[in-house]
Amino acid sequence: MISPFRCWSALVSLLLAVCAGPAAAQPLIPPGVHLGVTVSELREAVPGLHPVPRPQSVAGAVGRWRVDGVQQAGLVFDETFFFAGPALQRVELLMQPGTFPPSGEAFAHLVASLQGLYGPELPLHGALSSVEAGSASWVHDGVDILALQSGSAGQTSVRLIYKARVLKDAGEL
Repeated sequence: MISPFRCWSALVSLLLAVCAGPAAAQPLIPPGVHLGVTVSELREAVPGLHPVPRPQSVAGAVGRWRVDGVQQAGLVFDETFFFAGPALQRVELLMQPGTFPPSGEAFAHLVASLQGLYGPELPLHGALSSVEAGSASWVHDGVDILALQSGSAGQTSVRLIYKARVLKDAGEL
């Protein structure tokens, strides 16, 4: 006869494994880099980092540092690091054109790679799949992860964004 303690232990282990999601999921940002690092920590961790000639602002963060030709998930991206004050708040990877034709397949490949790391994406409203909609998102360790495809058939861009998760109280909306 199996003891109740063994059954309980097995059930708890199974629940923890299921709730934990994919094992050893690592973000596609460089090793040693996480949201919240300072510029000096970023410069130490990322070889080839250079200043952005004309920094852009997005949601209160400024994209001041960049690395070109970063290979992630079999695709080639230009990676920009956005800071709000002294802390890294956002990382954007923009796929270099012509590195994985056609762009629709590149987006599907990126979504499949991210599903392997983070599990199924968050559900979309409506009947479209994330690949058909050109948008997929995940939440992992307090980070929002967004894969986006935009543009027309001939000028499609694929973007991957890691940004700090911000939760708002319904009373603040």
